[in-house]
Amino acid sequence: MKSPFLVAVALSAIVSLSPAASIGINFLDSQDVSFAAAEAGAPGFAQQNWNHMLTDWSGNAENDALFAAGLVDSGGGSLASVLQNIVYNAGADPVHYDANNTWRSPAGNGNANATLMNGYLDDGGNDQPYVNVSLAPGVYQSYTVVVYFNGDGQNGAVGRYWLEEWTDPLLEGVVITDRIGISSNSFGGTFVQAGATFGQTNTPANVDVPSGNFVVFQGITVRNLRVRSSGNGDPEDFGRGPLNAIQIIEDTGDADGDGLPDIWESANMLDPNDDGTTGETSPGAKDGPNGALGNPDGDGLTNLVEFQRGTNPQSSDTDGDTLEDGVESGSGTFVDAADTGTSPTNGDSDGDGLGDGVETGTGTFVSAGNTGSDPNANDSDGDGLPDGWEVANLFDPNDDGTTVADNGGDGNPDSDASPNSQEFARGTNPRDGDSDDDGLLDGHENGGGVWASPTETGTDPLDPDSDGDSLLDGVETNTGMFVDAANTGTNPNLRDTDDDGFFDGDEVAAGTDPTDPGDSPAFPVPIGYWSFDDQGAASTLDHSPAGNDAMITGGAAYTVGHTGAAGDFALNLDGVDDSATTLLVLNGLGEFTMAGWVQFANTQAARTGLFGQNDVVEFGLIDATNMQLWTPAGGAIDVALPPAAWRHIAVVGDSSGRTIYVDGVQAGQGVVGTPLGTSAFFFNMGGSGVFDNVGNFFLGQLDDVAVWNTALSGKLVASLASGERSPIATTPRGDLALGAFSYDPATNTVRITVENTTPGANYGLDESVGLDAWTEIQDFVGAPGTFTTVLEFSGPDNPRLPAIHYRVRAVESFYLRAAGLRRRGGGLGNRRV
Repeated sequence: MKSPFLVAVALSAIVSLSPAASIGINFLDSQDVSFAAAEAGAPGFAQQNWNHMLTDWSGNAENDALFAAGLVDSGGGSLASVLQNIVYNAGADPVHYDANNTWRSPAGNGNANATLMNGYLDDGGNDQPYVNVSLAPGVYQSYTVVVYFNGDGQNGAVGRYWLEEWTDPLLEGVVITDRIGISSNSFGGTFVQAGATFGQTNTPANVDVPSGNFVVFQGITVRNLRVRSSGNGDPEDFGRGPLNAIQIIEDTGDADGDGLPDIWESANMLDPNDDGTTGETSPGAKDGPNGALGNPDGDGLTNLVEFQRGTNPQSSDTDGDTLEDGVESGSGTFVDAADTGTSPTNGDSDGDGLGDGVETGTGTFVSAGNTGSDPNANDSDGDGLPDGWEVANLFDPNDDGTTVADNGGDGNPDSDASPNSQEFARGTNPRDGDSDDDGLLDGHENGGGVWASPTETGTDPLDPDSDGDSLLDGVETNTGMFVDAANTGTNPNLRDTDDDGFFDGDEVAAGTDPTDPGDSPAFPVPIGYWSFDDQGAASTLDHSPAGNDAMITGGAAYTVGHTGAAGDFALNLDGVDDSATTLLVLNGLGEFTMAGWVQFANTQAARTGLFGQNDVVEFGLIDATNMQLWTPAGGAIDVALPPAAWRHIAVVGDSSGRTIYVDGVQAGQGVVGTPLGTSAFFFNMGGSGVFDNVGNFFLGQLDDVAVWNTALSGKLVASLASGERSPIATTPRGDLALGAFSYDPATNTVRITVENTTPGANYGLDESVGLDAWTEIQDFVGAPGTFTTVLEFSGPDNPRLPAIHYRVRAVESFYLRAAGLRRRGGGLGNRRV
């Protein structure tokens, strides 16, 4: 992280602004109560009639009623003619926001200002918080933006804050202000401005400033405004970036009476006290550089016109497209090089991916720097292909295929059964017959998700593994017959062709037939499994090969397990200080599954942890009625808490997305959240930090919790929920016992079946002649995936002895834990041969 440094600044005078010309938007946490029409805000900026946004994690689903009623300005007037609806995906609202998380600060709800500074949009490591608005033409020609922030941490870096102009509400915008790095902040009833006022600029920079809880940006002119913050990744790994509230305030005041708002003049390095008299060409002309008729950048536009058009009076080329502002008339019609018809504030007026300056309007393509295309027409030759796409793919944007067939929409230079028009529509490369390198021609991958034939495979031409089963689409030939890894016979649109619960790629890797439901791999071995059946006082066994026994904290007790059967026990947690902690880490996993049985019989506090690793993969109850799965890369997925009873709960994630299952049935899905991040914490159950570094204690019972470093299919999860499968075949209720045995004198071979073994556990086999002395003849390990281990070994040197006795015993094994050396032991049994 870049170390913040303090900068000595002189705060600009704060001018009291008209309360009827400002827009206030704040974000309420679920526990906040709106403060109605009460006045709130920093001194000099306080206003009434804030628009209270309810915080979900993406968009405005919870704000439909607010938008239907209509947003208002500080005077209570309608904003219907001020804010234009923003269209995104299938939605259209006057305010669109997104965040990786939402939370609350310690400010509380003691008064309107405290509530303003309580709920916030949070980054949480994904550089995601933003708020979009779109101002209608002619309103708020120049305005001030005030951004409020107050995280739940009292010290350390808070975040960076800046403004952008956006074209697409879901894509990155153009940065138009400095990016202000707030070194620390808190709100205890006092507003502190962080730094000075920051105006619109063409060269935004990172600026580290002293602490504060609001920042002011002045002289903003863009129509499509994005208020942006960042936290743990962009830029320079700076803080968390909470966003509590924003104000948009119309600039007023014109000290010199030249028609240019003072705040606009100051932001653009003009003297707000000079109406153009200084430096005028003749007495009374008032055409000096600071007045309405001045033209300091020499682009042919007066300062007044620059203000009205939103251009920069100190830059002859505001949008950086190599065309001077004066020739960009904004008419939408190209006349000649002196009247291009383009917008002076949009470097790509027609949105075709080419800068206005390279679209010379001659009708003749020379190069990517002189395309000859029309800068006001997205598709100059009318062939359905945008000019920028054609230039990027080495086509002439002025030829619809009449001159050279490959230049037009029906051209197909890569001979992949996909014409240029289709390649553009689907995003494939018209110069590469197999854009995703999966062994199938682009034209044969029709993307419908259903296999019709080898030339209509249903696969995605931009995804080499359409079904996410780790096999290339090209090797999945859908013949129904497995030949080899290059001809699997599987369906490229199905992860599990034979529906046996194992993904096709896993079967190929395991050497089983992915087209035969009767030929399946062994159930995946977890990297951690705690049955709690051993009722350990200080620790409970991890039955996986990893051996990460869980330490029992808070004196947690044991109770009857989820099956109710004798010998089945569960961990009983008091919600105060009980938990099961491990040394297992899930850092960086590309796939994961966490599963266990949970008894929901009590009302839970917010952010109650069930199982997970803080800051890597967190799962529990985000509030009393909702469970939440959270990972840094994908954010949160919420599902309703199931009715009180024992429930099998599982969460799964891989490159296809993340899923929450309840009783083996999908309850919620979300975007990809892998690979998982990293942290210095460990995998815990029931508390001691799951959502946070400490706390999160669960009140209830946990049983049979397991973790895998692979994503289990829905069918395998369902088999765990039904009891058909166990995460690993743990020691059943009962002691070690010798079962069936036989002796072959021809080969002097003894065969013994040992019952009630634990997979992976260490055992010893002893023999005795007179039962008074035993000799160890062999060590062995419990067979995987079963309670039974079969032994074969050479018989005694003298098979004529009257009787030979054999016994098995669990071998004590010592292992190092943070608390010191501990031992494992077990029961024993014997059988006479």
